[in-house]
Amino acid sequence: MKKRMVSAVVLVLVAVVAPLKTAAQALANLVPDDAMVYVGWTGINDMGPDYAGSRTKKMLDASKIRETLDQLWPIAMAKMDVRKREAEIFRDMLQKFGPTILENPTAFYIGPVDGLATGNPMPRVALLCKAGVKSAELKKEINDYIKQLLTNPLIPITAIEEDGVVAVTLGNVIPDLAGKTATTLSHRKQFTNAMTQVGTNPILTVYVDFEAITGLVDQVATVAPQMAGSWVMIRNSVGLGNLKRAVWTAGFSGQDFTTQGFVEAPAPREGILQLLDAGPLSNEALSAVPKSAVMMQAAKLDLAKLLSTFRTISGKINPQIPGSIDSGLALANMVVGLNLEEDFLKPMGDEWILYSSDNVGGVGPLGIVMVNHARDAAKLEKAMDVLAKIINSKIDEDHKSKKSGEPVPHLVQTKLDGLNVTFLNTPFISPSWTFKNGNMYVALLPQNVVAAAGTSAENSILKNEDFIAMRKRLGGKGETALGFYDLPRSAPVGYPYLMALSRVTGAAEMHGIQTPVMLLPPMDKVMPLMSVSGSSAWTDQTGTHWKTFTPFPMAEWCGGPEVILMQVQGFVLPMLGTYGARSKKAQIPQ
Repeated sequence: MKKRMVSAVVLVLVAVVAPLKTAAQALANLVPDDAMVYVGWTGINDMGPDYAGSRTKKMLDASKIRETLDQLWPIAMAKMDVRKREAEIFRDMLQKFGPTILENPTAFYIGPVDGLATGNPMPRVALLCKAGVKSAELKKEINDYIKQLLTNPLIPITAIEEDGVVAVTLGNVIPDLAGKTATTLSHRKQFTNAMTQVGTNPILTVYVDFEAITGLVDQVATVAPQMAGSWVMIRNSVGLGNLKRAVWTAGFSGQDFTTQGFVEAPAPREGILQLLDAGPLSNEALSAVPKSAVMMQAAKLDLAKLLSTFRTISGKINPQIPGSIDSGLALANMVVGLNLEEDFLKPMGDEWILYSSDNVGGVGPLGIVMVNHARDAAKLEKAMDVLAKIINSKIDEDHKSKKSGEPVPHLVQTKLDGLNVTFLNTPFISPSWTFKNGNMYVALLPQNVVAAAGTSAENSILKNEDFIAMRKRLGGKGETALGFYDLPRSAPVGYPYLMALSRVTGAAEMHGIQTPVMLLPPMDKVMPLMSVSGSSAWTDQTGTHWKTFTPFPMAEWCGGPEVILMQVQGFVLPMLGTYGARSKKAQIPQ
């Protein structure tokens, strides 16, 4: 959810882009060096040297996103509930200052909390904007609004200005608006070291100093003895001492949009951070993916280790919790007739893959295949057979209380092309699984698991030149997670669904608000922009890293209806729900 929200925000920011300059790290040279949280963006007037030739710019130039935003923004402002004076002032501030913040280099800062020892905590927060000639006027207007909104505030809040930079400060914050000192974030070694891990010329940067935040909670614990013991136990048990800093950036590289991230958690890691030491994906597991795959996501996830780690950590926090976990497992074991941890979780592998291929199950939701590269495939297959018998027994038991003649689904095992295939004998969709070459294959149709199990190492994705090039571009070794979208092949299937989804603007049109009919450009304008999209994550001695590149933000949505279905609930469904609740002309089913 977070990833797609950030991509959507970036796309909206870029959509109103203006003439370009040269990008630089946004105002980090003005923010105090004690920042626990820093968010900086260069402003849409300054999108970096690669933006002019990027596919993102070409996509936006061909779309009507900017025109739609221009039309809906004043309508949204007019629709705001301003019956209270404070709401009216907030709307006026948003209208006046929103475009300035959007267009110009801006930074948000959260620093330490003063006064903890005296029991009068005072946070340090600041918003800085390099507004140029507008800065003096902005300072005056902001201070006027503050006076209207607040009388005798408990925490000092004011707007200051220097050298074309305006800052709104809360608490004891003294930013170096002229950038003349060395006590700023850009001079802090920990920040600069983290930034070296995530590339250059970002348009958006998010930096979090977990070490400082942990230290702040330590301070709170010293003045709140009732929480001190519990906090120290949680901190040590979870392994927060290993968690130092995190940074995430977004920008342009060549023609592509790219994001990079780094969490500084140096080895040896303890507590929950041990899960980062998952080891790399094996080529043996990846060879289960066919060369023809148009979408693939692979990741390491050890469910048995996750359970064991949770049991250990919770036991350090509360010695009674592991006993409760074991009691719950023992009860579940009696019900299913298996030792779930020993017979199911441990034989299951820690390498998981989702993919779709036009030569296996087709492009779309019905064609998705899941593969687990098992540790002990024979033992896992036996456990799955036992589970199938238990499920069937439960179905038969429930059926006894129903009228005779009603259809009853069962899990059925049969031989197909020499494979033992288990499937649910329901119409249209029949969830199925089979085992071959140490892998468990799961799909929505029996034909798909048979086709998936027929993939050979000689015809796997490891022989796909586009995949090889993508992997090399991302780093090429030691990945704990990999993503691959062959958009030139899948977009002809997926993009029509995205165009249909973009017609959600019809809700506004039904209310008499005219928006551009073609929010997104036609297929013939989009297909030349399509390229392979990839993502990768890996862990080393310093921490965990990840990197993505894609033709433009959210381009993966063009990859097929299965991708849209996985993403759409975070955006469109709330929008439709709101519309349906308010509209008197039409009702949209919830």
